[in-house]
Amino acid sequence: MPTLNAASQGLALCRNLATQMEALLRDHKPDVIVLSADWLEDARPPRFPGMIADLRQTLATLDGRGISVVLLGPPVQYRSRLPAMLLRLALRHADPVPSEFVLGDVFALDEKMKAALPAQGKFSYISVLDAVCPRRRCPLTIDGGIPLAWDHAHLTAEGSVYVMSKVVPMLGLVN
Repeated sequence: MPTLNAASQGLALCRNLATQMEALLRDHKPDVIVLSADWLEDARPPRFPGMIADLRQTLATLDGRGISVVLLGPPVQYRSRLPAMLLRLALRHADPVPSEFVLGDVFALDEKMKAALPAQGKFSYISVLDAVCPRRRCPLTIDGGIPLAWDHAHLTAEGSVYVMSKVVPMLGLVN
């Protein structure tokens, strides 16, 4: 999880990264930091309150240093590997129903995170799901049939371009 609390990180590699980020931020002041993660994994019960506490602590530290932070909410996640699900449907000559592909838990988590992390100071929350999935209808494919993701959550190169084309305008970084 991208927080400055190294002690909360489960893996040594992640603890080291948090420690390195803290050291980097002592010596440098970026204009903005964009936080993104597989929040669904970090928020599984009973970890949600701890995740939010960690994020609030990190946000308070960065705000105290005058650093703007944008947190990207949970990304689209599918029930299984998207290309395999699409192939199974194609072999059965069935039409995909996007709502049957998407893991509904991400929408509930997005709402919980929005409520728990309201915009304040130099912090803003951007819902990736609101940007990419209007009315909870997430794309399965783009650009003539390329799957948005190559597994349950990791975007294809084309999927990354598509998602960022929806999210970047919301960052407020372009003059």
